[in-house]
Amino acid sequence: MARRLPTIRDVAAQAGVSVGTASKALNNQGRISTETRAAVVRAAEELRFAPNALIRSLQRGRTGTVGLLTWPVRETGILSVDLALLTGVSHGLAAVQTDMLLYARCEGRDLGTVLLDGRVDGAILVPHELEETTLESLSRAGLPTVTLYQAEVPHGVGFVRVDNASGIRQAIAHLVALGHRRIAFYSPLTSADFHERCAAYREFCRELGISTDVELCVTPDEYYAPLLPTWQKWQALDAPPTALIAGNDGFAIMWLEFLEQQTVRVPQDLSLIGFDDAPIASSGASLTTVRQPGLQVGELAATFVDRLIHGAPAEECRRTLPVELIVRETTGPVPQKQP
Repeated sequence: MARRLPTIRDVAAQAGVSVGTASKALNNQGRISTETRAAVVRAAEELRFAPNALIRSLQRGRTGTVGLLTWPVRETGILSVDLALLTGVSHGLAAVQTDMLLYARCEGRDLGTVLLDGRVDGAILVPHELEETTLESLSRAGLPTVTLYQAEVPHGVGFVRVDNASGIRQAIAHLVALGHRRIAFYSPLTSADFHERCAAYREFCRELGISTDVELCVTPDEYYAPLLPTWQKWQALDAPPTALIAGNDGFAIMWLEFLEQQTVRVPQDLSLIGFDDAPIASSGASLTTVRQPGLQVGELAATFVDRLIHGAPAEECRRTLPVELIVRETTGPVPQKQP
């Protein structure tokens, strides 16, 4: 038989006081003698009494909890930035004495309804495949909300994103300095980040007058599309690419493994750059990549959602963080043409 948890009535009975007096003593309210307060506290400790969080949240009008919706948490190269992000949010919320409720993505669930059921005071959202109408409904309902990696948000919603355009520019500038002029880009356009990275690639290449062939920019509809058809199309060009920028480190690692199967040497035959600097980029792969500050993104999002909860305007809770190119072993000089 399950053990019944002690209630405030049990504490009051053991201390020999009324329920009202026990409640005031535990909440440091009202005029209560030192002896009485000590007796109530002692009784609560002996019974291992914990105040009902739901009741206390109803009394205060706040739950002391923020909901976090992120990608499915997994140890993969595609989305392994999760660990730094989760750590940052956790640290940031702990600093303001707020708990975190992690939401899983489930098909068929109305996220707007779930987040507005009273369990959380605010929300931090990674909007990968998140419906725009959901953000609108959260905004209209007044739920303090911060999105990650997305700047297009409704009125009243904060955001923390990274400077994708700067990252791609740094990557292309690095390759151009190495002599590359045929630079390919590969990424599905399933998130705001990917859209921004692709747009920056096209814009900067146009500015430099390089890699203008549409065949070099590949944005497959499938997230895990087979790489062979793309590779064959590139190799059929009069001037195949000598370098490749992938939308994130996960895709870069996929290409690295594929190229190894094709006996293509990296970087001797093809230079390769990823984005994010996920753990997989430095562990074994030694991938040249653009580092985004996942830990700082999470911490700042936690700070912003706390500010929104306490009435700060959303315009003061929006930030774009800088990124940095990390040069490792997958980029090198443009291959010399064989005589």
